[in-house]
Amino acid sequence: MSSDVKRVKWYEYHPKFRALLQARLDTGKVAFFRPLSGIDGLELLDKGCVSGISLHNGKCYAVPSIGAMIADRNFQDLLLLLTSFSPYQRRQYKYLFSFLECSKEDQANAHQELEKVIARREDLNPILLLITAYEEKDRGLELLKDFPRSDNLKVSCEISRALKILFDDDVSSRGILEEVEAALSPQTPLAANEGDDNENCGVWINCSEAWKDLFHEDERARNCLEKAEEMAVSSANFGSCAYNWMKIFGEEQCSKQCLETAKNKLVRTSEWLDFAGIERILCGKEENTRKFLENAESTGGRFYDWGFTAGSWKDMLNDEERSLKCLTEMEAMAETPNDWIMVAKLRYRAEDNPEEIRRCLTRSSSQLDLPVSKRFNFWINNARAWDRLLSDDGMVKASLYNAENAAEHSIDLTTCAELWLEILDSKKDALRCLRKAEEVATTSTCWKNIAKVWSSLLNDDCEAGRCSEQAVLIDNGRNTKSFKDEVKQWKTMFPDCPKDILEIKEKAAKNSSDLVLCAECWSEIFDSEADARRCLVRGEDIAKEASDWAMVAEGWINILEDDSSARRCLTQRQIAKHPD
Repeated sequence: MSSDVKRVKWYEYHPKFRALLQARLDTGKVAFFRPLSGIDGLELLDKGCVSGISLHNGKCYAVPSIGAMIADRNFQDLLLLLTSFSPYQRRQYKYLFSFLECSKEDQANAHQELEKVIARREDLNPILLLITAYEEKDRGLELLKDFPRSDNLKVSCEISRALKILFDDDVSSRGILEEVEAALSPQTPLAANEGDDNENCGVWINCSEAWKDLFHEDERARNCLEKAEEMAVSSANFGSCAYNWMKIFGEEQCSKQCLETAKNKLVRTSEWLDFAGIERILCGKEENTRKFLENAESTGGRFYDWGFTAGSWKDMLNDEERSLKCLTEMEAMAETPNDWIMVAKLRYRAEDNPEEIRRCLTRSSSQLDLPVSKRFNFWINNARAWDRLLSDDGMVKASLYNAENAAEHSIDLTTCAELWLEILDSKKDALRCLRKAEEVATTSTCWKNIAKVWSSLLNDDCEAGRCSEQAVLIDNGRNTKSFKDEVKQWKTMFPDCPKDILEIKEKAAKNSSDLVLCAECWSEIFDSEADARRCLVRGEDIAKEASDWAMVAEGWINILEDDSSARRCLTQRQIAKHPD
């Protein structure tokens, strides 16, 4: 990698904005979920590893970017950051802990954990770790370029950063940013179909940042930020533009103009709160923040309004008295069990008082008066709340048992199995739920969900394969019915060429399931054993997976009653399942 590439940072901050933040940041700390000592926020910002600024207890904190820290190979600070997380938060980054804390003997297990997360194709960070920590650059590059991004333009901008910073691939990096710009233009189907100006405003900002950070193309970056302003609809949009005029260009006048526009659009409580936060970071005037929060209170009055305003009083001004007053108002309006869970969550955000949080969670389940159809979701939410807010394994266990008893569908039981494993690492309880889920599974989606748990959480590919086969068989059964009806209709409408559609289907067949379907039609509709046999033989010829062999075996038994051929296929199925 050239020295030029090393100078490119994941996130850049204009010198004027950096100077402003230097005066406001709580030094020697950062904040991810909550403030953490031991990592200097300004130093991390200078390394390009800060994605934004947050407010806690009336102070500003740099927010670390885990992806940028991985790309920067800043594993020391990353470990310190992750060890401050709660048990629930740590589980979200299990693959990172496995790498950061593993001994030489555990490296294979850490790599296996990483591969499982990469296979889900849900997050770029595991791929970045594969590239920087495991030095698997060729494979990492392939994964980045193949990562699904057609419906997520913000992810595209992050991929562009990775290609430039980690591979010095200017052509691909620029190409992706140009694709994003094209997708946002009014002439494209994406923009026309979505019509989401709020979302598109944010993506234009991402493009502006990327052009400036990666290629220092001021004119193009400025054009993107101006496009973001044009797309801005809400006060939050204009607040984001105000922030980024300072962050990217240090443009105080443009920033102030956007703030003024945002202020003129303030109506709802949430808008006043968002604006108060942005204005607090950019201007830092406590008296203004207090005025905006008082306006938020006066325009609210709903259950959730009181809760979010409570958190803002604590985060922006560290005013515990006003925060608790809002929480009291919120509690007075709580009616349902789920309301009390929300009160607990917002108390967790606004105050460090475990007993008050416990009181609210206990009350949520002590007055349970919900329709049967809603009880499962309540107990799942309750279990997650006990885990995330208090890490109380005993109450999590009790809630999961209640959820299991309230489950009405296979997918409910699959969810229970996932939580038994993810929260309590209880394989015994998870297996019980999976067996129950299988007993009531009726659709291919149910079987696919069960297979996913067997594979991703229990590492049992054999059981996962068995469940996947059930899903395939159900799907094929549904396809069989519709295609058979089509062939029968063709035979009635065109008696002079009744077999044409079936012959076309057979020639076009690309997998074993299509050929088994053709065999059924030849046998049942045209009473042709020879044609059916030809299809099943060809089905064997192109069979690859264990599920293919299982389908052909069923075809031999159900269509032609050929037990010998069926046994041959079942033998091949076992070989496919256990190739070693």
